[in-house]
Amino acid sequence: MLNEHFSEVSITMESGNENLKTPPAAEKKKRPATAGEKLAFLWRDKRNWKQRLLNALPVSFAVAYTFCLFQPLEVFIKNNSFLPFGIGALTPPLILLALGVFVGLGACLTLLRGKIHNAFVSLSVGFLICGYLQCNLLNVDHGTLDGASVAWHDYRVKTVLNLVLWVFLILLPFLIHYLFPKVWKYAARALAALLVVAQTVALIVMLLTSDSLYDNSRNGYLKREGIYDVSENNNVVVFLLDRFDNKYADAILAAEPALENALGGFTFYENFVGSYSRTYPSVAYLLTGVKTDYSQKPREYLENAFTTSPFLKALREGEVEARVYTDVPYTIGNAEWLIGTVENAAPPMELPPKGRILSAMMILSSYRWTPEALKPYFHYYTNDYFTYVYDDPNAEYDVYSSDDVRFRADLVSQGLTVRNNAATYLFYHLSGSHEPYYMDAAGNRAEFASDREGLLQQTRGDIGTLLLYIEQLKEKGLYDKTTIIVTADHGRTGTVTDLEHASEIENVLTGEPDTGERVPVLMIKPRGADTTVPLQRSQKQLSHENLCPTILEALELDHTAVGRSVKDVGDDEEVVRYFYMNGAKANRSTAPRDWNLITYKITGDANDFANWERISTERIKYPYYDSSR
Repeated sequence: MLNEHFSEVSITMESGNENLKTPPAAEKKKRPATAGEKLAFLWRDKRNWKQRLLNALPVSFAVAYTFCLFQPLEVFIKNNSFLPFGIGALTPPLILLALGVFVGLGACLTLLRGKIHNAFVSLSVGFLICGYLQCNLLNVDHGTLDGASVAWHDYRVKTVLNLVLWVFLILLPFLIHYLFPKVWKYAARALAALLVVAQTVALIVMLLTSDSLYDNSRNGYLKREGIYDVSENNNVVVFLLDRFDNKYADAILAAEPALENALGGFTFYENFVGSYSRTYPSVAYLLTGVKTDYSQKPREYLENAFTTSPFLKALREGEVEARVYTDVPYTIGNAEWLIGTVENAAPPMELPPKGRILSAMMILSSYRWTPEALKPYFHYYTNDYFTYVYDDPNAEYDVYSSDDVRFRADLVSQGLTVRNNAATYLFYHLSGSHEPYYMDAAGNRAEFASDREGLLQQTRGDIGTLLLYIEQLKEKGLYDKTTIIVTADHGRTGTVTDLEHASEIENVLTGEPDTGERVPVLMIKPRGADTTVPLQRSQKQLSHENLCPTILEALELDHTAVGRSVKDVGDDEEVVRYFYMNGAKANRSTAPRDWNLITYKITGDANDFANWERISTERIKYPYYDSSR
C-alpha cells in the first residue's frame, strides 16, 4: 500500500515538474571552418624537421649538382674550343651557384611540412629525372650552333611528344608516393644518390680523356682600336663578307642596277674559286696563305699558319700598319701569334666579370636539358657567347667581336681617321650572307620572316656599309690611294655528303634544289682606278691563292715568294684550281658535317658544275666543329 502511494506521489510530482520545466535553449550554430582549417591536413606532419631533412638533402643536392655543376661543365668540356674562357674561371662561380641552390632548395623542402613537403620533393625528383633523360636520351639533333636558323615548326610532333613525356615523368614520383608511400622516400633518396654518382664518374672520365681543355682566355684578343684609321698614302682594305656567293651578288645587282655605278672602278671577277667550304680554315688561309688538310689539330694548324706565314712576314718586314678585325676563337686561335705584325693584336686580358661567364654557360647548358618546347629560347650562335661575354662598352678592354650593326653605326658616328704612315692594311670580317640574320638593308637591327629575306637584307646592308666607307674615303681625298677587295671566305654552304648531292638541299635564295658549284664573290677596286667606269666583269680564272699576293702587290711589296697576284694571271689563261669541301656524314642539316674532306679540281668556268671533278675523298682526321659536339 505504501509503495503504491509512493508511486502515485512520484507520478504526480513528475507530472508537476514537467509542467514547471523551462523550454530548452536553442542549439548553437557551428562556426564555418576557415580556409586554413580546411587545408590543415596538407600541413599536418608527424615527422620532425630532421626527418624531413633526410628527404630534402639528397634531392636538393642532386638537383643543384646536375643543373648547376655537371651540365655546365659537361657542355664546356665538349665545346671548349668555342668558348672564350677556361675551366678555371668557370668552376668557382658554378660551385657557388650550386651551393646556393643546394642550401636554398634544401631549406625550403625541409621547412615545408606534410603533403606539401611530399609534393615538392616529388616535383624536384620528377624535374631531376626529366633533365637527366633529356640530356642523355631525349634530345633531338638540331645541328651545329653555327648561326643557321632551326625550322622549329618541323619539330612540332616531336615537341608535343616530348612535352607529354615530361609531364608523365614529373607526375611519376607523385604516383609512386600515392601507391607506395613507404617505397617513395627511399626511392627518392636512392635515385638522387645514384644520379650524382653516375654523373661524377662521367665527369671524371671526360676530364681525364679530353685533350682540348685549353684556357682560351689566354689567347690574347683583337682590340677595336684603330678600326677606322687609314693611311694618307696607301691603303689596302679587305671587306670579307661571310658566305657571300656569286648568286647572292647577282640577285642584289639585278634588283638594284644603280649599284653598278656606285661600284665604279671595281671589277667583278665572276670565275673565282674559294679554298674551303667553311669559315675554318678559310679565313685563316686568307690571313696567312697557309693551307691545311685537317691532318693537324685545329690549334696546331692555326699556330703553324700564323707563326710561319710568308705573307705575314712580308707585312712585318715591309713595316705595314696591319689591323685585323675578326673573331679570334674561330679564325685565329690566339691573337698573341699576331703581336708584332698586327697593330691591334693584344696579349691576354683580365677576365670579364664572373657573372657574365656564369650566365653565358647556364644559357648554353640550358639548351641541352630543357624540353623541346623551350629550346628556341636558349638557341644561340656559338659566336654570340664571345660577344655576350666580352662585348661590354664599359669594359676596360674594348674587344672586337663581329657585329655588323655596330660596325656601321660606329663608322657613321666616328668616321675615318687619317694617319701619317706609309701604308695601312685593314681586314674586316663581317657577317655578310651568313646566319644569324640580324641587320636590314639600312643597317638597323632587325628580325626577318624568312631566311631568304634576311640573307638579302643583311648582305645589302653590308654593301651599304661598304658604300659609306667609300664615301668617307672620297671625302678625305683617299679613294684613289686605296685598294678595296670585297670577297668571301666561301660561297653557299649546306650539309651534304658531297657537291654531287647538292640538289638534295634547298637553295635559300631560289627555294629550289641547289646546284653543286660554290663560287664566292671577288670584287677589286685597284688604287687609282677610274671610278667613273661602272662595275666591270672579268672571267679570269682566279682563286683564294691569288689574294695574299695581290695584297702585297698593292702595298708595293714583293709578292713573288707568296704566289701570283690577280694581275699576274692572264685574261684568257687556263688555270687549274682546287677546292676542299667538308662532306657530311649524311644529307641532312643535323648530320655531322665535317666527315670527309673532298677535293675537287676545277677547270674552265667555275660557275658550271660540269667543270668540277672530284679527285679524292678522305676521312677528316681532326674536324673542327664536330670534334666538339
